[in-house]
Amino acid sequence: MGIQNVDLKKVSTLSSLKFKPFDLFYSRLVFQHNPPPIIYHMLHTVRGA
Repeated sequence: MGIQNVDLKKVSTLSSLKFKPFDLFYSRLVFQHNPPPIIYHMLHTVRGA
């Protein structure tokens, strides 16, 4: 399609939560299938805090 400013990432392990700065993070039907400490870790890591 010629779109060069979009990267799609499939995250399958917590150690793969490494991203360059981004404008949008989209997750579909993922977070609610994890216990709250894992959800917190994922969001905290993706946010870069």
